[in-house]
Amino acid sequence: MSGSFSDSVDSKNLKHYLKQIASINPLSPEEEKKLGYRIQKGDKDALDTMVKSNLKFVVSYVKKYRGMGLSLLDLINEGNIGLIEAAKRFDPEKKVKFISYAVWWIRQAIIHALTLNSRIYHIPQKLSDQISEMKHTKSKLRSELGRKPLREEVAKRMGVKTEDIETLEALSEKNISLSDKYFDEDTEVGDRIKDDLSPSVEFQIIKNSMEHQIRDFLEDLTEKEAIVLKLRFGFFDDQVFDLLSQETNIPHMKKLFKLNKIRISDADMQDENKMKDAINRTLPLTLQSVGIIMTLTRERIRQIEKKALRKLSRSHKLQQLRGYLN
Repeated sequence: MSGSFSDSVDSKNLKHYLKQIASINPLSPEEEKKLGYRIQKGDKDALDTMVKSNLKFVVSYVKKYRGMGLSLLDLINEGNIGLIEAAKRFDPEKKVKFISYAVWWIRQAIIHALTLNSRIYHIPQKLSDQISEMKHTKSKLRSELGRKPLREEVAKRMGVKTEDIETLEALSEKNISLSDKYFDEDTEVGDRIKDDLSPSVEFQIIKNSMEHQIRDFLEDLTEKEAIVLKLRFGFFDDQVFDLLSQETNIPHMKKLFKLNKIRISDADMQDENKMKDAINRTLPLTLQSVGIIMTLTRERIRQIEKKALRKLSRSHKLQQLRGYLN
């Protein structure tokens, strides 16, 4: 209902606009030249007269772009933008009729608008022009050959590589919405796309459950034993963060960041979230690094780790974690 109402409004506006410009007379070359000089001096009335006198040409020119995604009224509006730009740039010293000069600006404005309207992402104007040229070349070759032209034939006619035509074809393809129907099936395109990079909901639930049980598991250890295992096996939590972000440990952490090619500035290290992410990416730590952090020898860290693991191996809670191995 809203679509038909909008179409009706556009139709009435278009009729009103065409009626308004019907009585405007075209300019002679001498009049265009005089107006051109006045425009160069900043005369807005002259600019207005130059533009108004060529509005009918824009209407006749934009009709060939109908059916490409914009209504006729929108095409006229975009064409008029190009016409205004042409009037501002027109050089009366050059022996050329204004509209012959303006047609390029009108065309550029329309193609730019069609490009923005027909896709959810923006492509450079130069590529947009090449896409238009490719489509024109394909249409011409189809008429000449009586069949769909090959990419190689289009490339040869345009003087470019076949790979360039493939790129232009990919850029010119219609955007696909995730809500579009998947061929003739009842499912949508989004339902058929699998995300292999993000973990599944099931995996995340199991991971969270396992981490919770590991925390419970580590409570059977002394604080020193627990922190050693966390650092050695990469179990990150607030206790680990508080220890590694202490001012006395920052110099060593900077070395670890550099060793792990983690870029973080001194300013970023003041940001808790950025610091947590950087620390998490350095884990697990070597025996030597854990020793530096805890001001103990490498051998002492190894002994604490061994003792903690032996203690955990005798815990009745171990059986709960073994279930995750499958």
